[in-house]
Parts: sequence; C-alpha cells; structure tokens
Amino acid sequence: MAKALGSGLPISTKHSVEICNLIRNMKLAKAKELLEAVVSKKKAVPFKRHNADVGHKTGIGPGRYPIKASGEVLSILKTAEHNALSNDLSKDKLVIAHINAQKASTPWRSGRHRRRKAKRTHIEVVLKEAEEKVKEKQKNKETGKGKTEEKKKVETKEIPKENKEQEQKNKINKIQENKNTKIKESKNIKTEEQNKK
Repeated sequence: MAKALGSGLPISTKHSVEICNLIRNMKLAKAKELLEAVVSKKKAVPFKRHNADVGHKTGIGPGRYPIKASGEVLSILKTAEHNALSNDLSKDKLVIAHINAQKASTPWRSGRHRRRKAKRTHIEVVLKEAEEKVKEKQKNKETGKGKTEEKKKVETKEIPKENKEQEQKNKINKIQENKNTKIKESKNIKTEEQNKK
C-alpha cells in the first residue's frame, strides 16, 4: 500500500470530486492515460453530481474538461506511484483503492480581486496491488466455496413408456376396486336394515 496527499491545492473542489469519482477503483495506468487525455481535451469528465447548467458531451452527457484539476490529480498519482515503487510494489498491478477530495481553507484574494475567496482543495490517494482479489478467487475455486461453487446435479432415472402405461392402468384398477368394495358394503348395510324390520 502507498499513499500520497496534496494539501491546499489551488483547484476547484467540485471539479476534483468529479475526477475522483471517475478514477476510483481504476488501474493506475488507465487513470493516468485518461487524465492526460482530459488535459489535452481529447476526453471529457462526466459530471454526475455538480452538473447544473453543464453542457452535454457526445456519449457522456453533462461533462467538462477540468484541465487544471486533472493536472494536479495526475501529479499526485505520479507521486503515489513513486511511493509504491519505493515500497517494492509492482507497477503493473497498482489500483487506486481510495481517492478523496475535500474542501480546504479558502483565504481571501488580495489586490483588485479583494472580497473574493480562493479555491483550495485537499486530495488524498491510496494505491494497492490488485493481486489480493485474484488470490481470493483462486482460493474459492480450490475450496469450492463462493460463487464458483458448482451445484450438484440430481440424476433422474428415465422410466420407459411401457412401464408408465402399466402403472397408470394399475392405478385405475385400484380405484375401481375401491369403488366396488364401497358399493358392496353399502348394499350389505341396506340388506341388514331390511332384515331387522
């Protein structure tokens, strides 16, 4: 695990929140490529939370090109990557396990921009190796637990048609015998009552 923190960065908190939501749980290499494309205005960041009066982009919906914020996030990702390499983590397996943007203190602007407050944001990043999930899946396959557990098939014996027909005939015969015995019993009861009279 490797961490990196950017405190008091001069970027919009709303823009950085949207960027963080986009690249969270993403592979590090893919996230870096995406942010570089945003800086060069080749790809837009979809705005899902702070999207009031935001123009739509093709195939995305409401989105923008937050160049300054994505550049700062990219630099923090690079520092986190260097920290991971110093911790002997493999570069190819790194995943952004946690990334968060928080509003920092907003100092007053000076000069002709007085009575305006500056935008400041804290960003924290945590990188992990993606090997842990793969190991869990392999364990589940070996032990036969979890989603990979195969259901046992119940073997059903197929009964031939001739046997089925004979069984049906036997059932019908039993029902008729039961009816006949009930009729005989009722006749016997009637004859006994007549004899008594």
